[in-house]
Amino acid sequence: MAQARQTRLSAVLMADIVGYTSLMERDSDGTVSAWQSARSNVVEPQMAAYRGEIVKYTGDGFLAEFSSVQNALECALTMQSAFDESPLKFRMAVNLGDVIHDGVDIHGEGVNIAARMEGLAEPGDICVTAIVRDSLRNRVPVTFDALGLQTLKNVSEPVAVYRVVRDHWAAPERGSPRSVEEVADEDVAQVVEAAEPRDEQATSLMQRPAVAILPFDNMSGDQEQEYFADGITEDIITELAKASWFPVIARNSTFAYKGQSPDVRKVANELGAAYVVEGSVRKGGNRVRITAQLIDASNGQHIWAERYDRELTDVFEVQDEITMSLAGAIMPELYVEQQKVALRKPPGSLAAWDLMLKAQWNHAQFKAESFAEARQVLFEALRLDPDIPMVHALISDIDLWGLSMGWRQDVEEALAEAAKHASTALNLDPGNAHARACMSWVELFSGDPQKAREAADEAIRANPSYAVIRVYCGNMYVILGEADLALEQYNVMRRLSPRDPLLFVADSWTALGHYVLENYEEAVEWCRRSQRQNDGFIYTLVTLLAAYGQLGQQDEARSCLQRLLELVPETSEQFVRQCYPFPDDALIERFLDGLNKAGVPL
Repeated sequence: MAQARQTRLSAVLMADIVGYTSLMERDSDGTVSAWQSARSNVVEPQMAAYRGEIVKYTGDGFLAEFSSVQNALECALTMQSAFDESPLKFRMAVNLGDVIHDGVDIHGEGVNIAARMEGLAEPGDICVTAIVRDSLRNRVPVTFDALGLQTLKNVSEPVAVYRVVRDHWAAPERGSPRSVEEVADEDVAQVVEAAEPRDEQATSLMQRPAVAILPFDNMSGDQEQEYFADGITEDIITELAKASWFPVIARNSTFAYKGQSPDVRKVANELGAAYVVEGSVRKGGNRVRITAQLIDASNGQHIWAERYDRELTDVFEVQDEITMSLAGAIMPELYVEQQKVALRKPPGSLAAWDLMLKAQWNHAQFKAESFAEARQVLFEALRLDPDIPMVHALISDIDLWGLSMGWRQDVEEALAEAAKHASTALNLDPGNAHARACMSWVELFSGDPQKAREAADEAIRANPSYAVIRVYCGNMYVILGEADLALEQYNVMRRLSPRDPLLFVADSWTALGHYVLENYEEAVEWCRRSQRQNDGFIYTLVTLLAAYGQLGQQDEARSCLQRLLELVPETSEQFVRQCYPFPDDALIERFLDGLNKAGVPL
């Protein structure tokens, strides 16, 4: 009987000899002898020392699997150090991902990415994916050079690849392999692990509070639904990890509590988590009900809870939809809670993480003075820690909003600063969706709508569960005249994050989308909805005035115009064109026409 296939999360190491064919042509006996010596004296002993398993030799290389990503990289580093004095030079790659084990070989995207990525390595080098880099930053004495997003054969999405710089690497003394317990402590799926602070003030995002996703309970009494419940849990872990802001506790660590009903505070203490997500799955007939709760581990209080009822027409489609919805809802809730904590701290005690959260709170006020304060706070965060991708992305974000809201008159300088910080964020973290969204606006303001569109698409692909990015990219689509696509993005945002503090922005730009589609009455309704949340958002006022003008509702326009002039006394055509950089002349002219009809002094 054939052995059942198993899917598991593993660290994969691929290696091959550089120029093996040429070496064989020049000296086949010597090459075979050197390769046999390398296997006996380096590869196999280090596999034993680092608890790796050779899955297969490939003639001029090998494929190995590890239960610990740290073991995988340290093994590769030790072998490359040993091969420095060898006539054989190796290319290596390490990836962390799902693999399918058929009892003989391993398959799947985790393996495919490692195999394709290995070809990008120079002789003697090791390439890794972003998840490996993020897992091991500050745990292994190496640095990582970003090689950017790489298109790999037979891999659907571009992959962020890094080269390992082993200038400070020295193989540790190893008398015997580490125990299973030691390996578990450095679990393969730990996406980001807290590091010791460099001092009391300086901190990186590696020290931000972690979240643990406990295995969702199968309440159906149907063993088949166990796979569905586990799949939901695993997918949420993966999706939240894409954001790379909050550490996500390892799957192998959280699944140790499967089938138990542990005290949440005890679990959080054992795992080092500040927040815990727990949930359940119940199937009845062709319907499934999924519940989830986000819990503050310090006091056991529920921060957020949601229930999802779906028909199981397509199990995988439902699983994907629920995963995206849960991840999208959890992220802003975590941020809001952490902002509350940061705002309560004494000013002199704020570290870089706290300062970033404070800046985000100021940003959400959407006022010129709050944006200025947010920018100042972010530069203070950079002084403490210059390598936080999200801080750079937020500076770019603020500069771009300053341009589009008419708060920055130094257009060229603001655009240059926005581009610089977005690029820095992407160099530090090529998968940063927020920075990619900012780059789309940089390209738009720079006069390249096509590149702007491409960057917006890339941002969504980088993190489809990130609700704010749906808004920013939707705004881009509106300006490009693709209003139907924009409205779709805003609807996704509302499903992902129904309590998001930036819903008023989505509603305001939904109104603009309807204006572009000449649905002026709908535009008015969405503007009013936005005003109920924030009555001082400039975009809402301007769009509302344009819609009133096209509808001939001058009486309604008067009070709205008065409010706008309070906020922007020198409203002008230049100001409108800066706020609404439509590449299509017909669109901007129709917009200006609506404002003229509403009595706006342009």
